[in-house]
Amino acid sequence: MSSRADICFLGALGVDQQAGVTADDEAEAAVNRVMVTQARRTVVVADATKLGHVGFSRICHLSEIDALLTDREVDPAVVVQRLRDGGLEVVLA
Repeated sequence: MSSRADICFLGALGVDQQAGVTADDEAEAAVNRVMVTQARRTVVVADATKLGHVGFSRICHLSEIDALLTDREVDPAVVVQRLRDGGLEVVLA
């Protein structure tokens, strides 16, 4: 029996243009990696303090996610625009 999620909402320790979406726990990152590959759409949920931060273990590259949901404390002129320029949908909540 196979299960496939429509949307994976994924928390992350870090979101970085080069490192991608990361976690500090290798086992957690492995499970999250599977979730990303099995979902039709992946939305990473990370507050402004996580942007630019890099954890120990990569979950996925930014190109593998569909959107980033973050708070309005992020510097939109720098961080958000760079992510959007890279093709990522960034939603400020």
